[in-house]
Amino acid sequence: MKRIFILSFASVVFSTNVLAQNAPTGVALLKFGVVSPNLPRQFSERWKKVGFNAGVGMDFRLTSRFFLRGEVDFDAFALDREKYLKSLRLIEEWTINNGNAIFLTAAINVKMNLLKAGGRLSPYLFAGGGISHFVFDDVNLKTGGRGATIEGESLIPYIANAGCGLLLKLNNELGLLLDAKYTLAFTSFEKMRVFAGFGAKENTQYLTLTVGICFFDY
Repeated sequence: MKRIFILSFASVVFSTNVLAQNAPTGVALLKFGVVSPNLPRQFSERWKKVGFNAGVGMDFRLTSRFFLRGEVDFDAFALDREKYLKSLRLIEEWTINNGNAIFLTAAINVKMNLLKAGGRLSPYLFAGGGISHFVFDDVNLKTGGRGATIEGESLIPYIANAGCGLLLKLNNELGLLLDAKYTLAFTSFEKMRVFAGFGAKENTQYLTLTVGICFFDY
């Protein structure tokens, strides 16, 4: 009985080591994609539905299925000038410039692979949090010989995010990934003129869809 227990324990340890060896110790990520504003309503209405995203990251193996992912994302949202002018309810014909929004975010996530290590396809889930720097440009208005400026501002909110993805292993060095992430930023627009009409303490939410390339380190 004792011998059976020892053999069973050794078998489990050996299997765990084999699985761990099949999983890379680290994965470097380079991603590009699109980002879409969701909430508050004024954000999704006054800025264009599709923005630009770029990001870099690194996965560090914890076990054969769990990784710790650190990543930095750059998101750019272009102002929808026509809708923004309508929201101001101006009587005269005005032209509008600038007003773009840029989010720079650093986050740490826990990633869980849904399948055992060793296969070419690896679906995964992840969740975590971090901090972001939101910058909203000035909105410049002109009509005739007159002009006006709605001052932009910046804020640094904490964020939480969660998502899913699929990694396709091409060889022992390279892979491709598809990634979907939903981000919730704990924001307050109480003092921001560029967000006139927003609720005092509405959280910002947006969806990011990316494709990328992975570099494995075994």
